[in-house]
Amino acid sequence: MKIWYGGAGGDLNGDGVADSTDNAIEAKLLGLWYREDNSVPWTQLGASQSLDDKSFTYALQHFCEYEIAEALLEWSVGL
Repeated sequence: MKIWYGGAGGDLNGDGVADSTDNAIEAKLLGLWYREDNSVPWTQLGASQSLDDKSFTYALQHFCEYEIAEALLEWSVGL
């Protein structure tokens, strides 16, 4: 599965400015997270990130139990 985030134009938190906060989001927070059930913490899945085309590529076994981190939805600039 491949996810592109280039549509944000560099402003990943939607504050109108592409700055070091957006760089930190790109480096540490973007991605896909997984957990077996509510009793265990979320774990970030490994991915190949391309900074050139602003994307992540994942080798997923299946699609159940995957979810976009709710905390990141408030930073979303286009769903």
